[in-house]
Amino acid sequence: MTLARPPTHRTDWSAFRSTLEELYIFKSFSCSEEVDTAAQRLTEEVQAAYSAVTTRLPAQTSRRWDLPPHLKLALQKKRNLQNLWARARCPRIKRELNHITQELRQAV
Repeated sequence: MTLARPPTHRTDWSAFRSTLEELYIFKSFSCSEEVDTAAQRLTEEVQAAYSAVTTRLPAQTSRRWDLPPHLKLALQKKRNLQNLWARARCPRIKRELNHITQELRQAV
């Protein structure tokens, strides 16, 4: 299961609907060029109506990475030690990993 992205736009669908209801669409066409022109005009008006009722939301900033540099380095070292421990299973690496994990718990 994938997580949904946070919304980046907010659309007022009732205003969009009312804007579309006000559009005048010519119903009889005599040639294919008129159909193409009307389709192009309709597309542009729908896009303009959507743009008019949609507001862009500010990007959400992640507070997760607003950490002091020494904590960022400690987290990187912990990740490296976890990878190394998974490959080597060396007791010295495990002690060092446990030590840095404990330091991070106390710091946070």
